[in-house]
Amino acid sequence: MKGKDRILLLLANSKQSGLTDEEIASALDMNPSSARTRRCELEQEGLVIPIGFGITKSGRRTFVWTAMSTVRKV
Repeated sequence: MKGKDRILLLLANSKQSGLTDEEIASALDMNPSSARTRRCELEQEGLVIPIGFGITKSGRRTFVWTAMSTVRKV
């Protein structure tokens, strides 16, 4: 399974409301740079969106991401 597919599946099935890039990389045992690059591709394709902010291990503010399939349409 490709990195993008793994990330999309993780975000779609996450019990949390969303995950940061750092959490995605850790959960999938991926290089953080590779995970971020694949997540950016998913964002450009309209498959994932930011839904808020989280904090990295180093204390920086970062986006929390979720799959579009989990977003309720109003």
